Amino acid sequence: MTTQRKQLIYVAGYGRSGSTLLDTVLSNHPAIFGGGELTWLFQQILEHQTCSCGTDLQACPVWTRVVEQLHQRLPHFNLTAAADLTLSQEQWFSWRTQVADYVRLWDATWDAMADVTGCTTIVDSSKNSRLSRFRLELMLASQTCDVAVIHLIRDPRAVMYSTARGSNRKLEAGDHHVSWLTPYKGLMSWAYSNSCVDHLQAKYPQLRLLRIRYEDFVQQFENSLNQLSNFLQLDFSQTAVNVRNEADFDAGHGVAGNRMRRNPKIKLRYDDEWSQRLPWYYRRSSALVRPWMNRYGYK
Repeated sequence: MTTQRKQLIYVAGYGRSGSTLLDTVLSNHPAIFGGGELTWLFQQILEHQTCSCGTDLQACPVWTRVVEQLHQRLPHFNLTAAADLTLSQEQWFSWRTQVADYVRLWDATWDAMADVTGCTTIVDSSKNSRLSRFRLELMLASQTCDVAVIHLIRDPRAVMYSTARGSNRKLEAGDHHVSWLTPYKGLMSWAYSNSCVDHLQAKYPQLRLLRIRYEDFVQQFENSLNQLSNFLQLDFSQTAVNVRNEADFDAGHGVAGNRMRRNPKIKLRYDDEWSQRLPWYYRRSSALVRPWMNRYGYK
C-alpha cells in the first residue's frame, strides 16, 4: 500500500463550463488518474450508475478494487454510510460535525485509488455546487494529499444557454423538458459557485490555484496546456500532439460528468451558439452578475 504523498487536482467552479473536457485531457497524462465528479462516487456505485469505461460501477475493474481496499483499510466501511457522510459534510447547510471521520474516509479513498491505478496524481472535477459546497475546503484538511485547484470559468450567458437545453442526466433519459426558470437558476448558481472559490482563495492565501477560462482553453489550447504544465509540473506536450492529430483518448474510469467523456475523440470547437440563440430576456439578466463577469474578463 502506498505511503507516498499524493497530489489532488480539484476542478472548481460551476458546471456546464467544460470540466469533463478538462478532466479528460488531464487524465490522459500517464501520471494522472481522472476520477470524474468524485463527490458522487459512493452514491453512484450504490445506484449502479455507469463508469466512463462503459460498465456498471459495481462491475468496473478499477472501482471494485477501490471498494475492496476500502473494506480492508476501514473496518466498518459501508457504501451507504460513506455516501451519507460525504453529503452531510459537504452540502452548503452542513454543520460539519464529523470532519475527522470525513477526512479519514477520503484519505483512505485517495490511498486506495493511488494503489489501484498506480497514479499519485488524481483529478476530482466535483466543482462547487450547493451539494459539494465544502468539499474543497474539507480536502485541504487531508493528512496524505496536497491540493492544487484549477478554477474553470465560462461566460455565464453560455452557461444559461446550456442549462436551457436540460441536464445531462435527463437528456440521456430522453427528457427534454426544461422550466423557463432554469437558466435564471443557472445564472445565480454560476455566481454562487465561483464566489465560493474566490472566498476560499481569500481565506487560504497559500492555496495553489490556477484560473482558466473555458473560452481560452478551447481557443488557445496549447497555451493553456503550457500553463497547466507549469502549474502542475507535468509535461502535456504529448497531449497537444494527440489533440492536434485527433488521436483516440482513453475514456478512463470517471464518475458522473457528461456524455462527452465516453467519446474517444476530442475535437476542440469554440461553442458560441449562445451568442446568436440566447433570448434577449436571458441575456439582459446577466447584468445581475456583472461584477463577477468583470472580475473574470467577460464583456
